[in-house]
Amino acid sequence: MRGRIVRSIVAAGSPLVIAMALLVASFTVAPATLFAGGHTWTIGEVFSNADGTVQFVRVFECCGGPNELNVTGKRVTSLATGAEFMFTANVAAPTSNKSILLGTAAFAALPGAPTPDHIIP
Repeated sequence: MRGRIVRSIVAAGSPLVIAMALLVASFTVAPATLFAGGHTWTIGEVFSNADGTVQFVRVFECCGGPNELNVTGKRVTSLATGAEFMFTANVAAPTSNKSILLGTAAFAALPGAPTPDHIIP
């Protein structure tokens, strides 16, 4: 259900801003060190409206690894604004094909939007 709602919000929303594309690039290359047990998390979807108030990033465990727990210290950074979100705790097992939704408060307030797992600035 969450994916269907998110896709419908994306389809109805404004185009992605370049900053969000850069955010994807920064998330996938930082940090440079990969740790066993946390390296199969990848970007699934990214969205931003034109003014950047409504944004979300969905990351997911891509490969069926049940113990991909180590996300502590990984960061999501907006290169446009410098706003940053850092995971402060690991993910609970099992993580096989699990998704984590990061969203702004404005995204969380949209009628019918799924509740983000974490609020990003």
